[in-house]
Amino acid sequence: MLALARSRGMKFSRYMRMIDEEHLREMSNNLNQLSNNHERLDGLVRRFILLCRQDVVAISACAPGTQQKREELQEVAWKAIGQAVEYSKSEEAAQNAFARLMALRVLGYLIRTGLAIQDSKDRNFIEDLVEKLEGSHDEWAAQTKAGDAKKTK
Repeated sequence: MLALARSRGMKFSRYMRMIDEEHLREMSNNLNQLSNNHERLDGLVRRFILLCRQDVVAISACAPGTQQKREELQEVAWKAIGQAVEYSKSEEAAQNAFARLMALRVLGYLIRTGLAIQDSKDRNFIEDLVEKLEGSHDEWAAQTKAGDAKKTK
């Protein structure tokens, strides 16, 4: 390292400060990205649940005029599915196996609920899936918050 510092025409202490600053900047960027993955998934799942609950009767019956709402639900579902996959592959999920399992459970309920809506299943079936999705999402959120609390201690 001393040779590297000299080759750049710097004092060793100045070179080490520069390396530390770069390392801290990189760590900060990584933490922000992990936090964004978590927040994006959380927001998309909450939005999907809210859209499902708003008009589940009309959506499940494939009533006239609900095509736009069904398309919006499908778009949100695909975004949430993609984000759940990204989150489950992330470093944050790798450090907490139970949180990864819960994220994959959320992913499964997202897919099942989306398919049930596309297949025009009955209202009770869809409501049951939405409740299971909401429960698994809440459990995932609680688990990731508990993991975050352990990291800050």
